[in-house]
Amino acid sequence: MTLPLPQVGEQAGAAGQTRTGRAGRGDRAEGGGSSGEPVEPSRPGRTGDRGRPGGRSDRSNRGGLTTTQKIIIGVVAGGVFIALIMLIVSNSTSDFAVLYSGLPPEDAGRIVEYLKESGVKYKLSSGGSTVMAPSDRVYELRMELASKGVPQGAGVGFELFDKTSFGATDFTQKVNYARALQGELARTIMALNPVELARVHIVIPEERLFSEQQKPTTASIVLKLKPGAYILDAQVRGVVNLAASAVQGLSPEFITVVDTDGNMLWRGGGGSLAQGPSTGALTTAQLEAKMSFEQEMQRRVETMLDRALGIGKAVVRVYADINFDSTERASEIYQPVAGGLGIPIAEQTTEEQRRSDGPVASGVAGTPTNVEGYPVVTGAAGGKSDYIRTDRTINYEVSKVVERAVIAPGKVERISVATVVDGMLTQERQESIRQVISAAVGIRPERGDEIAVTGMEFARSADDVDMTLAEADVAKADRRSFIVRLVRIVTPIILGFLILIFALSFLRFLRSRPDYAPELAVGRRVDDVLAQELPPPALSPEQQKARAEEKRRSEVRQSVETLARSKPADAAKILETWMAEE
Repeated sequence: MTLPLPQVGEQAGAAGQTRTGRAGRGDRAEGGGSSGEPVEPSRPGRTGDRGRPGGRSDRSNRGGLTTTQKIIIGVVAGGVFIALIMLIVSNSTSDFAVLYSGLPPEDAGRIVEYLKESGVKYKLSSGGSTVMAPSDRVYELRMELASKGVPQGAGVGFELFDKTSFGATDFTQKVNYARALQGELARTIMALNPVELARVHIVIPEERLFSEQQKPTTASIVLKLKPGAYILDAQVRGVVNLAASAVQGLSPEFITVVDTDGNMLWRGGGGSLAQGPSTGALTTAQLEAKMSFEQEMQRRVETMLDRALGIGKAVVRVYADINFDSTERASEIYQPVAGGLGIPIAEQTTEEQRRSDGPVASGVAGTPTNVEGYPVVTGAAGGKSDYIRTDRTINYEVSKVVERAVIAPGKVERISVATVVDGMLTQERQESIRQVISAAVGIRPERGDEIAVTGMEFARSADDVDMTLAEADVAKADRRSFIVRLVRIVTPIILGFLILIFALSFLRFLRSRPDYAPELAVGRRVDDVLAQELPPPALSPEQQKARAEEKRRSEVRQSVETLARSKPADAAKILETWMAEE
């Protein structure tokens, strides 16, 4: 009995079709057809995801980007967006500027406490005497603090009575009134341009029943001038009159004004010319006038040099020799007149005329004619006679000039100016400074005026050192703020560039990789996928024929094995038939 092999081939093909059908939806069956001819196997390794035919990847099929690439692009775009936001925020963030400087610890503490309560960032420098705040809120914060009476500066004012206590004694009220008055006066004096700080002390004695027992009210004022500034005598007099007018019972003669260097600016007892014609008062007035003139000349030179060299870079001292003598002078000057006669100013003419017709002669008046018997001599009879006399008087004056001059006191006899400049000076620079000072002061060499200009290194005082340290702290804070702001601006830009470069490099790397099969579809076996990873090598016709024969034999063998496992009886019969035929 002969059993045709095509049936076995059909069964084997059916079995192979069943096996390969599990590999994917798009794969072809590897079994033989009804004719039993070998079937060309499909090319593994080029199959798309989800069993798509053609062996092309999903990126090639769509002509777009893969999911991974889209995620990378989204991350890069988000990083650039965040960098732009950081850039905008960093630009909108303000740096710090000086809110107040030179504060006492009490005022600095009040300001810091207010800034903390308001949630405003701040910085301290110069040992806590300088408070810095965001520059865009400096003026706003100053107005807010001013509305709350901070900083108080020269002490408390009349706001001391805003909160009164019912248990306060009369003595406490008087002391508080004196404190408030002192604080208000100090604040008013500090409004002057050259004054940086002022302290006022007022002594108000108790009122007495009898006026002869009443003590006068006294006051003392201490002024701290701004660096490079000085106060004029007229300004000091204004401060004294201001204090005298603000305090009841206070007279200018009981006020003393000094500066922080201990110089007496105003002493009790005056110095004004209006106080009396006494010799002492006049001498004091002359000295004050001399000092005022010297200070004015000094101010002219110093303000000019401060603008040219810098504040505090030059020290100027002026000495003036002033003549306070009052002189009266009278002079008569005679000038000759042409002709030598002078100028007629008056003329007088007197004319006398007498006429006589000749009367009878008589005796001579006297004793002979009156005494009888006295001999008398008689003259002959006279005729006509005329008598004329003329007198002419002319008064002449010569040309004369009479001068009467009164020379007032205060004539400047000589001026000397000494100037010291910080640092060494060249000859040309020294000469230019000398010429400028000469023009500003009005130097006249013919009367003996002198100018001395010298350059040398200045010694730094404690105030200068503190000011230098404060300026250094402010400059350091400004530099730090500038660096922080620069970092805030540059960092997002650099970060964005780095992210962009990394993303481009990664995309270039992904594009250079070979196309791999996408993720496994649900239900696919690993061995099927591994079998399809690589395409078969190109074979010659003989090799293809040999491989086809080998594959056919393998398929037949596999079909037989499958049949033997599934139908052992039929397999046994087939084997018996083959053995019988042989």
